Amino acid sequence: MKQILLYLGVVLAIMGFHSCSNDFEEISANDNEAMSRASKTTGLNSNLASLFKGGAPTLSSSQIQEVNNAYSKMTSINCYNGIDKAIRNKTSYSGTIFIDDTQGAAYFHRGSLAFPSYSILASSMEHEFIHMYQRDVQGKQIDTSNEKRDTGMMEFELAFYQGVIRYIHAGNSWIHKGEDGDPSYLSLWTSALTDPSLIPEYERKFQTYVASICAKGVPTSININDFIEWSKIFGKYSRGYSGRGLIFGNYDYGTTCINSLLKLY
Repeated sequence: MKQILLYLGVVLAIMGFHSCSNDFEEISANDNEAMSRASKTTGLNSNLASLFKGGAPTLSSSQIQEVNNAYSKMTSINCYNGIDKAIRNKTSYSGTIFIDDTQGAAYFHRGSLAFPSYSILASSMEHEFIHMYQRDVQGKQIDTSNEKRDTGMMEFELAFYQGVIRYIHAGNSWIHKGEDGDPSYLSLWTSALTDPSLIPEYERKFQTYVASICAKGVPTSININDFIEWSKIFGKYSRGYSGRGLIFGNYDYGTTCINSLLKLY
């Protein structure tokens, strides 16, 4: 009888152990799932969260707030609000928004958007969203090791567009300088020329040109020959892009993208 009771006790103990073990495994699985959900529930702006499906799990709450503030500033401007909507209507990414202090500027790569922790700016976000628009909405091609055709023109087009928008947004003036996120805050693309002695000359020429095409309001069509000539100047003298093997003066790139960007203002 004692042996039977001892046997039953052992069986019950084993059953109890397995029951607890199964409960523990279930709780652990639930905890892991909850932690996974929590890592993506970061307080990120819902529009950004819908665009970057991975969320911002590695950002601190203060960094997330900076990102949200930058996004709010960017989308408060008509043209960038239009760009943002066009991108979100067209695509979404599996990547995240994260911090990369090894780089001196924001960048977009493989479906993720990175900022330096010391520079989470609306102007940086505007720059990268224009590149997303060029690529995802307008179908421009990112450089590969064998193709250098589109990227140079994409960088020029971005700088050209922001120069035109700066002038329009400031009330057809070059004097007003706004804060970060306001197009008038941005430096003209010519301020990045390699040789500082060239800056005044090309700034004056560029300002005169922009004033001429904006004389009747926001231009809806940019002359392809003008566009190409300015791209050659940018490609030859810009501090960030000259000497990198990128192609400028490319007629095949066309003006469809710049014209569509201008229509969003």
